[in-house]
Amino acid sequence: MQTIHHSTVVLRPGLYILRHPGRGGPLSIGRAAGDPAHCGTMEQLSTPGTHGAVLRGPQDCIVLQVATAPVELLVSAYGAEPAELRLDAIDLSPPRPALQVPAQGVSVVGYVDGAGEQVASGGALLGSTGDGGRLEGLQLLWPDRPEDVDLVCRITMEGKGHSPVVPSGRFLGSRGEGGRIVALSIGLAGPGAANYQLTGWAYFSGAYMLPVTSGAVLSGPTGLEHLTGIGVNVQAVLQEAKPAKAAKAAAKPRAKRKTKR
Repeated sequence: MQTIHHSTVVLRPGLYILRHPGRGGPLSIGRAAGDPAHCGTMEQLSTPGTHGAVLRGPQDCIVLQVATAPVELLVSAYGAEPAELRLDAIDLSPPRPALQVPAQGVSVVGYVDGAGEQVASGGALLGSTGDGGRLEGLQLLWPDRPEDVDLVCRITMEGKGHSPVVPSGRFLGSRGEGGRIVALSIGLAGPGAANYQLTGWAYFSGAYMLPVTSGAVLSGPTGLEHLTGIGVNVQAVLQEAKPAKAAKAAAKPRAKRKTKR
């Protein structure tokens, strides 16, 4: 007596590839009836011999397009060792354009909840001032930084604690995982740090905003507010010019010469 295992799978509108795993008996694919909500339309292409309904081995596949509404499939596995259907969704969305980071100055690249990766440069705001999604992660970039100075950053993630202190170019936080940054610190480091000034603003949920200063720990009033936006910039500090030696010599009073009588 042949053993038959039945299961159902609901597919939302989209494009899918159905494959045999390569081991086990044949798989029969059909449309399950009964649920009026699963009334979508189906169009398919299949390899020869499958007739759009039976997968016998790894050489067989069915490409299925679902439109207008979800559909429910009935998958029947035959044999003592039932096979498991391999189901892959095909993403047809256009690729996201690559982020354009300026070759000069400081930029912040971050992952904004609901919007994906974004970039802001020269002190411009990345994210929102407190009424938007979370800023899950960030990365400081300074392509033309001088050799004697760098930006360092440390964050605190809710439930995960403090990150290590990392230099520019290193990503901190999460991407698309719902992470919450509840505190961060950005600073200037290196022997030339005194020749530069870090400026900017950090925004936390609840419309809290704080100025960004080198080494200061930034967080909301309770420490539970999450980061929603940030903008930073670095500017050179003008040093007072030292007077030249010639100018010093000119400023000294000349000794009077004695005259012989």
